[in-house]
Amino acid sequence: MPADETTRHRLRQRFTELMDEDLADAIMESMPPVPWTDLATKDDIARLDGRFDNVDERLDKMDQRFDGITHQFEKVDSQFAVSNDQFRVLSEGLHHEMVGLEGRLAIRLTEAIRVIVFTAMLLFVGVTGVVVTVLA
Repeated sequence: MPADETTRHRLRQRFTELMDEDLADAIMESMPPVPWTDLATKDDIARLDGRFDNVDERLDKMDQRFDGITHQFEKVDSQFAVSNDQFRVLSEGLHHEMVGLEGRLAIRLTEAIRVIVFTAMLLFVGVTGVVVTVLA
């Protein structure tokens, strides 16, 4: 049965009565504050070392996997950078095409308006000529 703090205190007092205080302190310090069965042995520590070795191996494998994932992300990032550059080039090309189309459309629209205005003027002159001829 483990000794509680009260029992440990009583033991120290009794040891002090039977011998000097330094010896009582030495005896009490040599007694663990927990039951002897709760103390770790060298075998316990060796087993823990083995378990930590397994944990270290697993962590190393996880590190390798994370390195692989990081490499994949780097590849995706570089592909996005290339795609972004390609998109920018295509976008600029499309912008230039649109500007050119806008210019050609403005020219055609101006030509169409001239034809409409010229036709309207000819029609007006023709109708005016007919009216003048009929009235004269």
